Amino acid sequence: MSAIQPSTNPITEAGSRTLTAIDTQELPIWMRRARRGIDWGVLIVIAFSVIAAWPFMLQPGLPRTNASENYVFRAEDYATALREGVWYPRWSPNVMGGYGAPIPHFTPPGAGYFPALIQIFFTDNAVAAVRAVYIIAFMLAGPTVYALVLRRAGASAGVLAALLYVYSPYVGLTAPHLLGDVPGVMSLALLPVLLWSVDRLIGSNHPPDLLYVALATAALILTHSLAAAVSIALAVIFVLWHVLVCNRHAPWRSVVGGLLLGFGLAATFWLPLLADLNTVTFHYRDGVIQPMLTLGGLFAPVQPVDPAALVPVPQLTLGLVNAGFALSGAAALIHRRQQRRLGRSAAWQALMLVIGVALIVISLALPTQHWLLGALTLCCAIGGSAALRWRDLLPERVRHLLLPVAVIVLLVTAAPIWLARDWQEAFGAVKPADQVRYELNGFGTAVLPPDAPLPLTIAPTLELDPALYNSIGSPRDVNKIAAVSGPVASFEPLAHGTHADSFFLRATGPVTVSMLTAYFPGWRAVLNDVDVPIAPDAQTGLINIDLARCISREALNITSCLNGDVQVFLDTTPLRLLAWASVWTSLALLAVITVRRFRNLVPRFDEPPLLPPDETRLLATLCVGVIAAVLLIAPANTPISLRASPYYQLEDAQPLLTRANEGSIMRRDLETLAYRLAATEYRVGETVPLTLYWHTLNPNLPANYRTSAFLLNLSGGANSPATPLSHLGGYPTRRWPTDRYAQNTFHVSLAGVAPGEYSLAVEVYDCESACRASDRLAFFDPATRESLGRRLVLPFVIITVTP
Repeated sequence: MSAIQPSTNPITEAGSRTLTAIDTQELPIWMRRARRGIDWGVLIVIAFSVIAAWPFMLQPGLPRTNASENYVFRAEDYATALREGVWYPRWSPNVMGGYGAPIPHFTPPGAGYFPALIQIFFTDNAVAAVRAVYIIAFMLAGPTVYALVLRRAGASAGVLAALLYVYSPYVGLTAPHLLGDVPGVMSLALLPVLLWSVDRLIGSNHPPDLLYVALATAALILTHSLAAAVSIALAVIFVLWHVLVCNRHAPWRSVVGGLLLGFGLAATFWLPLLADLNTVTFHYRDGVIQPMLTLGGLFAPVQPVDPAALVPVPQLTLGLVNAGFALSGAAALIHRRQQRRLGRSAAWQALMLVIGVALIVISLALPTQHWLLGALTLCCAIGGSAALRWRDLLPERVRHLLLPVAVIVLLVTAAPIWLARDWQEAFGAVKPADQVRYELNGFGTAVLPPDAPLPLTIAPTLELDPALYNSIGSPRDVNKIAAVSGPVASFEPLAHGTHADSFFLRATGPVTVSMLTAYFPGWRAVLNDVDVPIAPDAQTGLINIDLARCISREALNITSCLNGDVQVFLDTTPLRLLAWASVWTSLALLAVITVRRFRNLVPRFDEPPLLPPDETRLLATLCVGVIAAVLLIAPANTPISLRASPYYQLEDAQPLLTRANEGSIMRRDLETLAYRLAATEYRVGETVPLTLYWHTLNPNLPANYRTSAFLLNLSGGANSPATPLSHLGGYPTRRWPTDRYAQNTFHVSLAGVAPGEYSLAVEVYDCESACRASDRLAFFDPATRESLGRRLVLPFVIITVTP
């Protein structure tokens, strides 16, 4: 008996064939989103980005040996001004012993404003707010790089590019941990945001894309203006390539409009800055050691941070692994080009590598502009993701292993980065009195990194007023009045703020009030709702308020100029009003354009390929393993630690045990530990690099010492020019602890030096600026207790200089 065959329904079969034949592009967007599922790639990248930011999550405080401390002070200033109702701070009131300076007016406000908002609304603590900025930057940088590369080269390349970027030496270690460069770290997150928004606008043209471009442009300008210039240049190159290679009808005009609107939104910063440049002079701090980019350093392997180093040396490198991925990606692209299978996504990765090579040349031409490493790292990370194209040559069953293996190699070699550095000491107070003490102790300007210029409207040598800086700390006690000339019946300070002061005045005749505040355009004085003439003092540059001129203008109401509360505050100027008009106009145009785009543009749904399930499972397992490893071995106090041993960097250095102090062998102010010299033979015109390691056993060194090195001619001829005086160890010696070592790297120039034999000599000075020979410290041999004189000559070292 034959089996019963199931009956078929031709109508059902036809309907089934019709349903399965429907193109997914014809489905509603909500249905296509539901069918697409979860983008596990972005979640994995976010998890790895959190791992990179763990030191700022689990460790208290922040290190005080880099610029992080300066941005904490700045955030505190901004938060105080915002609480006083000053929506755009332009004045640092505690600089120059309380005279003040327009630092916020001439520096991008993002690095102070953003943490100040976090402090006001969430943390009520400036240190925690700056730590939160670092965490947010890490969590923004990784996913936006992933989103950018996802659109062009797929999810696998996006994951690899994001991790190459976040775990690169500069992004993951140098900028946040060694330099403490808050605006630099913020720009490292905003750069891929700008490129991603531009890519969306020219590639998909979604309704909000122009808004994203404008906001990203404005955020970069308001955070790091130089990085913004490079970022916009990359965006322009990106658009030109897309128009010429991919789509000649791409909406490039919308990109230009978005960039211009971004400039308009940031006009409140850059327009007054340009207008007021001639009102200040910029002063650079003496004795600051600038890290330099070098060709050899760009490709040097990343080194673990020495726990005993007081100021770890910034590692301005791409890293061998990142450079290796970039070279592997370049080789893969060349291989595809030879097989005529390059494609647009591969061509885009090749473009980023070409831009990276150009940035290397620019970086070496501008060696002090280390922030260029951010854009260079991003280009190399995107180009390095092309290394995954080698899997086309692998057997099908093992292709899914290439990305996890690449991630493992990256994370293992990046251990010095995610282990980061340890800082356990408490940060301390950041109030106005602490800022003044910071400055009086010779540590620099509290709200400025050491290498940043200080904009002043007064002479930097102007004598400070002890009564003023000793009174800073209580708003009611601060007296900003230096002198009142004229018949004064009574006078009383009322209040002091970041951008305003007030006092009660009763006079019987014409009065001139001299204030202890530096003049700057925009300062205004009001007495009983009457504007009082205000001008800078011809000798000091401080504010003078002339009530005599007020009387001549208000002859019918003399009492209004002689009795009442005087309000002195930093007000706007016509050009600043114009800048704000530009901001509001740009914001209104942006709102109108965005609304019209939502009305006129057809909604679209981009569907770039997501991570395959097998790669997702492997990467998720790897992520869990890395989290466990971080919790087990990364903290400093864990029983299982992979951190470097203290003083490991001195293991291959030459021992050099001497003491330096004011003249007594019994005092242990400074001691040399070792030195490192690469070679002893050089040619005329080259540079001799010398690294010298110091420490102290005195926790209260009496001064901030400076040092210099030169070549001492053994034949009695002319010595080489001495290196510029710099802070010993690149850090004020009055802040040195006893359980750390500091290092100086001298670069002794041989330009114009006669050929011959020389010794290397080092001198240490106890002086602030104009140093004399009598200011040099004496050196002693601690073993024999013999005096070595007032210069340290390296023993048994002969430098031979040849033509």
